[in-house]
Amino acid sequence: MVIFGASYLGNFALAGLRGAGIEPLAFCDNNVHLWGSAKEGIRVLSPAEAAARYRDSTAFVVAIHNSSAPRTQLRELGVSRVIPYPMLFWKYWRTMPAEDRLQLPERILERASEIAPAYEQRLHAARRWSARAFAACGYRVPRPECLRDVRRVDALARAWMSR
Repeated sequence: MVIFGASYLGNFALAGLRGAGIEPLAFCDNNVHLWGSAKEGIRVLSPAEAAARYRDSTAFVVAIHNSSAPRTQLRELGVSRVIPYPMLFWKYWRTMPAEDRLQLPERILERASEIAPAYEQRLHAARRWSARAFAACGYRVPRPECLRDVRRVDALARAWMSR
């Protein structure tokens, strides 16, 4: 396996793969300053060199948040097995480093009681914002009990604005 992206997500992918007993063949990256160096003992190649060496023998995992351009780049270089990092992270979730933004939905739901207060804060902020917005437009300020969730705020705003 070759990891495209020798940065933040690439480090996560490397740690998770090693935890699963998989040693990547190389990193590849568009940063010319990294070419020829090593990260954690894994050589960093240019995408062209990595494709020339490994395009027919292994999969390339794109460990970059917005992976559409690198995926296109690898396909143009003749790489047929290109995997976005979420698929890798989900397959090897047990060995990936803990990171709240990269969790499986079940693991997020297990922490719902910790996450819910943040959404309550958003709801209260939306109520304050909508009350100010209605008052600034000269409309009657809605009663708080009318604003039980954020979706209704938009519907109420449209209804009042159309009067």
